[in-house]
Amino acid sequence: MPANGTKNLIPFQPGKSGNPGGRPKASVNLLEVTRTYTKEAVETLAKIMRNPKESGATRVSAANSLLDRAWGKPVQAIAAQDGESSITLHLIAAQLISKQLEPQDEPPTINAEPVNGHEVFDLNAPPPSE
Repeated sequence: MPANGTKNLIPFQPGKSGNPGGRPKASVNLLEVTRTYTKEAVETLAKIMRNPKESGATRVSAANSLLDRAWGKPVQAIAAQDGESSITLHLIAAQLISKQLEPQDEPPTINAEPVNGHEVFDLNAPPPSE
C-alpha cells in the first residue's frame, strides 16, 4: 500500500517529461551582472593590497586573488626524494590501491610496508579495538 503522501501521485507516462516547460528562465543573468563589477573588484583588491594600514594577511590575500585571476592558480608539482616523477608516484599509488581492493582471506591489519622507500599504510584495516 502506498505511503499516505504518495497515494494521489500519478507516475509519468513513458516518453513524457515531468516538467515539459523546462526550468523557468531567470529574470537576471547573474553571470553578466557580476561581470560588470570586474573592474571595480580588481581596483578594490589593488587598493587593499597597497594599503599599509591593512593587515599583512589581508594584503597577501588580495595580492593572491589578483594573481590567481590574472595568471591562474599555480600548478602543484609533487617532487619525490628519489627523483621519481609524479607519474611514477601515481602508478605506485594505483598498484597499492588495487592490491588493497583484492579480496583477502584474512581481515587486513594496520601495518606499514616500505614500497620504493615509501611507507604505505593499509587504509582498509579495521579500526583498533578499545
